[in-house]
Amino acid sequence: MKPAKKRFGWRMVCFLLAWGIIPISIAQIPPSDAYKPGSYFCIKAPATPIIDGVIDDKEWLTVPWTEDFKDITGVELPPPCIGTRVKMMWDDSCFYVAAEIPESNLWATYDKRDMVIFHENDFEVFLDPDKDTHDYLELEVNALGTIWDLLLTKPYRDGGKPLNSFDIKGLKYGVRCYGSLNKPGDTDEKWTIELAYPWQVIKEITGGKMGKPSAGDYWKVNFSRVQWDLEVKKDLYVKLKDDSGRDRKEHNCVWSPQGMVNMHMPEKWGLVIFCHQPNEKFRQDAVNEDLIRWKLRQVYYQQSEFYAKFGIYSTSPSAAGLRASDLDVKVNGETYSAKYCTGGKCWYLREDGRIWRSK
Repeated sequence: MKPAKKRFGWRMVCFLLAWGIIPISIAQIPPSDAYKPGSYFCIKAPATPIIDGVIDDKEWLTVPWTEDFKDITGVELPPPCIGTRVKMMWDDSCFYVAAEIPESNLWATYDKRDMVIFHENDFEVFLDPDKDTHDYLELEVNALGTIWDLLLTKPYRDGGKPLNSFDIKGLKYGVRCYGSLNKPGDTDEKWTIELAYPWQVIKEITGGKMGKPSAGDYWKVNFSRVQWDLEVKKDLYVKLKDDSGRDRKEHNCVWSPQGMVNMHMPEKWGLVIFCHQPNEKFRQDAVNEDLIRWKLRQVYYQQSEFYAKFGIYSTSPSAAGLRASDLDVKVNGETYSAKYCTGGKCWYLREDGRIWRSK
């Protein structure tokens, strides 16, 4: 767009906005009071677990489960993933995840690392330790124990690229099947997973800013289970087809609902709060900061919608719950920045969606 056209477009937009002819619409953005991500106290491990997929050993016995997974949209639907749940803990070397996945038909055929595992039934982990929505980890695993680990530079909506060549160095994992894998004709029980993420990989993806957490720190985290409807043909499980002959749409069940079928909105993930024992002050502190990030995220949503309509950014976006006097927005051509300060701390936002807090 040439400068002259930009100036004309901006003047026209200002005129129309002033008269309320084209108000900024945020109808598709959930209001702040509807934002209720899950939260979980991740307690210090009583002992280091053996990572073999067996999660009924003593190290896990005192660690609480999350609530059962829900449909990714949050809408109450007949649950295809009843009983799916996770538990977490940490120690001086790793962040640990255990998952229990009830399954009457154990099925997995992908057997090479970094295959697109979610094309079959799988379990997925998403980690954004510094909560900026950039450089976050995704891990997918199936009942064969095949993994796909990757780093997302930023969400796909912001032009992010999946780095499939990225390996989680030092990752330990184990899978245990309770039933017969890929054998129709019987009823299986479940499969279970154990994962151990070393702190070094957290340090790597956060540019050295983070590693082993301190009590009271929190991450943005979510878990997903992808489940396909199956039938048996020639003694093999195959995906059911719809009336057009395509695979039926998969079921997506998650710990903390996203509000839509899109896991790559890290701002909507749940809060995992590190502690030695559950501490409600830690939870409230995490919720308070996360809500500030969510309110500042409204600026991002508004700017994205505004730019899609007019090819420019607005110099006067609003955000639910943020005082305009504390919100500083600067537009510079194809970029913008926003700063919100309160209580002696400042949070920053830029056009690619990254949000961070000053020290």
